[in-house]
Amino acid sequence: MAAHPGGGAEHRRAKGSTSRWILPAIVLVGFAGAAQAQSSPAWARCSGGKGISPDGQIGGCTIVILSGRESPQNLAKAFSNRGTAFFVKGDYRRAIQDYSQVINLDPNNATALDNRCWTRATLGLVDEALQDCDQALNLRPGQASTLATRGFVHLKSGALEAAIADYNAALTRDPHNPYALYGRGVAKMKKADASGDDDIAAAKTISPEIAQEFERYGVK
Repeated sequence: MAAHPGGGAEHRRAKGSTSRWILPAIVLVGFAGAAQAQSSPAWARCSGGKGISPDGQIGGCTIVILSGRESPQNLAKAFSNRGTAFFVKGDYRRAIQDYSQVINLDPNNATALDNRCWTRATLGLVDEALQDCDQALNLRPGQASTLATRGFVHLKSGALEAAIADYNAALTRDPHNPYALYGRGVAKMKKADASGDDDIAAAKTISPEIAQEFERYGVK
């Protein structure tokens, strides 16, 4: 879902929109040196944006994927965009399938790993999610969005100290990350630390719907 489903600037979790984490998170995966997508109605829908519904984006990307005309980089972009749309619809298993296709095409794509990490955690696939986040952090050490995503994984599993440690690390690099602030606040409150209220309030100031987002991902 990830602005990132982690909430970083390049990966925002989706909030009823097909641009991510806008992302979380779930912005679209970037591909260094990728060729520009062909200008076509299918690509226009696959790219998403204002006025394009998740179903419209899925349909456009599916046409692109099945065309057999795209380079591996553009094909990966189409799978990424479609995964984002599935995430927005709450079809997390199909989102994971598409993020996996991105990773098959581009094994060093840390953003796709981050996206899949968050999505797997949403489904409670904690061990698999941690593997994805750890691999993403090996590729991009200290990435705030991925640290926030891994914090979410720990929060889902009840590993509160580990969650707080990752959220602290994320906030050191990105102090205004609402996902890290809200997640840390929830983790603190679960530990009966009243300072969690301050984190939650700060997160809601930045992203007023953050509580509803976390509830959709299984965290209250």
